[in-house]
Order: sequence, then structure tokens, then C-alpha cells
Amino acid sequence: MLCIAGVIVYGASRWQSGTKDLQARLEASRLTIKPAIYDAREIEGMPPPVQRYFRAALTDGQPIVAAARVSHEGQFNMGETKEKWSPFTSTQVVITMPPG
Repeated sequence: MLCIAGVIVYGASRWQSGTKDLQARLEASRLTIKPAIYDAREIEGMPPPVQRYFRAALTDGQPIVAAARVSHEGQFNMGETKEKWSPFTSTQVVITMPPG
């Protein structure tokens, strides 16, 4: 029984180190965002509603967002016929120029 527990711990450790290595290699190969700042002239020629949105949401000269980390926390109904709520958490990373 102790041997099985050791194998499980070893496997989990290898999985985590492999995942961290892969993440580091992907991060190192990420392309830089160009242009690095927003220029309002870029939206010329887009439909008027799109231009209005970008003018309201962005400021000329602001840095372009390259990545965002979004964390979620809540409950999810796991029941098929009745309510069976289970808590969950998750984290997503959104990258505008994903590597790989």
C-alpha cells in the first residue's frame, strides 16, 4: 500500500513539473504585441457602432492589453433530476497573441 502511495505522489510531482516546464517554454515563445499602444486612427473605416464602442472603451495612447487573468468562483448544479449544487473555482488566462 505504501508503494502505491509513493507511485501516486511521484506521478503527481512529475506531472506538475512537466506542466510548469511547458508553461515556461510557451511563455518564453510569446510574440510581442504590435502596436504596443492604441491609436484611435486604427478604427477609421469600421462601422459607426464599432467606432463608438472603441472610443468609449479605449483612450488614445493607452497600452494594448497583452494578457488577462480571470478568476471565477461560484456554484454549479451537478444534479440531473434535482438540485445538487457544488462549489467551484477556476482561473482562465486570455492572451491576445498566444504562443505555440
